[in-house]
Amino acid sequence: MTNKVVFNDSDDYTVVLNSAIQNSALSHQAIGLYVHMLSLPSDFDFSLNGLTELSKEGVKSVRSMLKELESFGYINRTRMHGDNGKFYYKYEINYKPEVKDKKELGVMKNEK
Repeated sequence: MTNKVVFNDSDDYTVVLNSAIQNSALSHQAIGLYVHMLSLPSDFDFSLNGLTELSKEGVKSVRSMLKELESFGYINRTRMHGDNGKFYYKYEINYKPEVKDKKELGVMKNEK
């Protein structure tokens, strides 16, 4: 089973693990962006500008949330070189965070 998101392109629902929503180490803004990203269709423009256009938040705020999600393993960011000579980032959304150490997940509300 893969940790990468498999988009079902359903407009009716989005499945999110409770452990992501209840991760007290993440800001509410980052959790909201993560859930929003999971709800978007697979052909959406997952760039900084594309995500900023969906929000009242500015570029700096969205960039900060993306870095937060990346640091906890909820997204992966790869720098790509476009045909036009410009660089861009490719984002992969992880259904489960990719972490090396369980401490990176933060404190879960349901852990004892």
